[in-house]
Amino acid sequence: MNGSNRTEQSGILKKEIEFEIGKQEVNHDAICYENESAIDRRDIAMSGAPLILSLRPGPYARLSEGTKLHEFRRRFPDEATLVFLYLSAPISAVAAYAEFGRPIVGTPEELAAIAEKDEAGSYADTLDYFKGLSKGYALPLLSLREIEPMPLTELRDTFGFRPPLSYRRVEAGSLLERELKKKLEMRS
Repeated sequence: MNGSNRTEQSGILKKEIEFEIGKQEVNHDAICYENESAIDRRDIAMSGAPLILSLRPGPYARLSEGTKLHEFRRRFPDEATLVFLYLSAPISAVAAYAEFGRPIVGTPEELAAIAEKDEAGSYADTLDYFKGLSKGYALPLLSLREIEPMPLTELRDTFGFRPPLSYRRVEAGSLLERELKKKLEMRS
């Protein structure tokens, strides 16, 4: 990796940011939850293995800066989730770790309203993203932190990894899971 790409990466990757659940100002009355139990960070489950979630560098930067408080997905597991973030080109690496609260399930219009509240001007793009669906998911970001990046070349050559289009669960007990957890521990 050349020096300018490294500089660009360090500019995109930010230090750990914590969000308090109570700081989210979303009209939850109009939105249903698939799972009605209260969010408790101690109950965040990995269902045996973490997820790897693909994200473009721009949305990642806005999440890390705190200007974007939710990640939107057309489909997602119905649970609070711990994920490693794979940042697509030009980063092309697993480079961060995030905790997302229980997904907010809503209509495209409800989710677009959440997006608009997070980032003014994003209503139309979010509505277009959910076009043709009756429901979608807003993942409330609870915490985010950078980890030592694991580049795509290493992921491919060592683990046979192919970046997911949206997300994928890492095989429990796999070498990849152990290496990702080591990267996380190195930053703790």
